[in-house]
Amino acid sequence: MNLHTVSPASATAEKAPTQFSRRGVIKASTLLGALGMTTAASAVTSQAPALAAIAPPAIISTAAWGAKPPTSALSTLNYRPTYLVIHHMDSPNVTDYSVAAAHRIARSVQSWHFARGWADSGQQFSISRGGHALEGRHGSVRTLQGGASFVLGAHVANNNSKAVGIECEGVYSRVLPTQSLYATLVHLATYICQQYRIPVANIVPHRHFGSTSCCGDAFVAALPTLRSDVARSLSAGRILVSQLGGPPPLPPTTTYPTLRQGSTGDAVVRLQKLLAARGHSPGAADGSFGPATLAAVQSFQRAIGTTADSVVGPKTWGALEARAAAGSRLAMGAAGAEVTALQKALNATMTAGLTVDGQFGPNTEIAVKNYQRSRSLSADGVVGTQTWAALKGGR
Repeated sequence: MNLHTVSPASATAEKAPTQFSRRGVIKASTLLGALGMTTAASAVTSQAPALAAIAPPAIISTAAWGAKPPTSALSTLNYRPTYLVIHHMDSPNVTDYSVAAAHRIARSVQSWHFARGWADSGQQFSISRGGHALEGRHGSVRTLQGGASFVLGAHVANNNSKAVGIECEGVYSRVLPTQSLYATLVHLATYICQQYRIPVANIVPHRHFGSTSCCGDAFVAALPTLRSDVARSLSAGRILVSQLGGPPPLPPTTTYPTLRQGSTGDAVVRLQKLLAARGHSPGAADGSFGPATLAAVQSFQRAIGTTADSVVGPKTWGALEARAAAGSRLAMGAAGAEVTALQKALNATMTAGLTVDGQFGPNTEIAVKNYQRSRSLSADGVVGTQTWAALKGGR
């Protein structure tokens, strides 16, 4: 790919021929169906700087979704953007949430933008209705990794030299995006703001810069929630996602304080009951961490193969909660007692802040991925043998 760099003074946006309307081209092209053959699913996960608090989301590369090469050289601007612009594609609100569908819409968008005379997809990033993040314009993942430059886009007239754009599949004039799309948007927007030091207040809709309905009245009304979630995530150092269109999830009612010999109170009662349920009974659940509870804690820690330090911290709490589950494979859409055990274990181990409702939704998937990354596991959001082993083993 042929990229060249330019300074702020010489940065210019690509000009679109006047006979095309960006939204009109998208609508017309949608009738022709998705273009191209589906490629195998593949994702690139960029690496954040060593001190970054937020891990990057999985982003499907241009190579993975089968992008065509740019028709001319793309410019890389050697400074940080100051705005993050949210768009909707004004495309059908499809119910095919697969990776293959994400690849198809990415190829279609690139074709629509080629038809406008642009060198490549106009936006740097896209998100499908299934919640799959994709690189839009070639080189955007690489520059985001570095956090000091960005590829000049063609998504917001006269302001491309100061803005990175995310196109969200669908049309959101009257309805809101899927929760999966929104959860990925929170993660990607948080990572972009972290990498480029974009103020949360500068997450804006396309209409902020011109006369357009983008990104739809319903979506624009929800952007304060997006800004709030990004701010909370940056502050907490982990991704926190509200239920879009409803009140934020309730905080977990159970806390997991560090306990040791001499501790007393309700948390000790809960510890004693969990130890008994896991086959290491300390006797009466009297709320006093005495010699019998100490012996039970040490016995449990030895049984799971961790250091028997007699202290009940996040990992021991997490193992106690996780061992309520049989260890079935869990993924988005799962529900039941094992999901409840998983959510409790993640809250204990990672302070994940999950509502314990037994429903494996986007927030639980994000928490699983964060845990997997922190334990050097494959961050696929699926709780399989290795993830259960880590949780149950007090890792």
